[in-house]
Amino acid sequence: MLENINYALFALLNATPASPQWAIEMAIFIAKDLILIVPLLVVTLWLWGACPAADGV
Repeated sequence: MLENINYALFALLNATPASPQWAIEMAIFIAKDLILIVPLLVVTLWLWGACPAADGV
């Protein structure tokens, strides 16, 4: 059962020779660049925002 789910997921994510170029480029962008944007966003929001509850402490 788990092997069938694994195979179905792989078939869904796997690129074929008929895959459009934009889909391949989007997958590469998500794999390389988007993974770096998330930690940068967390750090930016942490440094930018002030916790209103901490003002009274």
